[in-house]
Amino acid sequence: MPVSLRDAVVWHPTMLPPSGLPERFLDATPSGIGNAAIRAVVDRYLAAFWREASAGIAPAFFGKPGEWKTYGAAVIVRYALSQRLPVAFVECGPWFLRADALFYAVEGPRMLDDLARAPFVVLDDVTQVQPSTRAAELMANVLAVRFGAQRPTLVTGNAPMRAAEDLRRFGELYRADFARRLRHGSTGYWAAV
Repeated sequence: MPVSLRDAVVWHPTMLPPSGLPERFLDATPSGIGNAAIRAVVDRYLAAFWREASAGIAPAFFGKPGEWKTYGAAVIVRYALSQRLPVAFVECGPWFLRADALFYAVEGPRMLDDLARAPFVVLDDVTQVQPSTRAAELMANVLAVRFGAQRPTLVTGNAPMRAAEDLRRFGELYRADFARRLRHGSTGYWAAV
């Protein structure tokens, strides 16, 4: 039986583990989001945060660089942290390259397991990970475990995702089940900018 997301809340903010949120986003606020589509999704998600996150739902933001996708994700991270919910913010390119490099060491599987079990995760810029590599496989596997356990995973990426054809092409690059889980894990909170 899955553990309730509310059971992951810590009793005091000082007990929160480091989130990994980059320093440049530590002051991110909804009013600072410079893209109306991202802002609308963030506002709707925060209004229903516990209901949606408890169901394993989190937004997905895709589109061109510079469209406030990561900033919108940071606003949600800050909200989750204000609720005393542990969050792991992962810059996918370097993080999954490191996990791949440490794959046969003790640390690699531990990193992947910790990420798969984290209460709330942001996979920032999944498109930094080279398609058809073990790092991409590891990323897809983490998302699969999280999706199966109904753990919310917010995903951003610099790729077009306006049509079903875009999602199909993404699935060809990163695995069809990865693309499906992205779509279903963000039901109602998808922004393609």
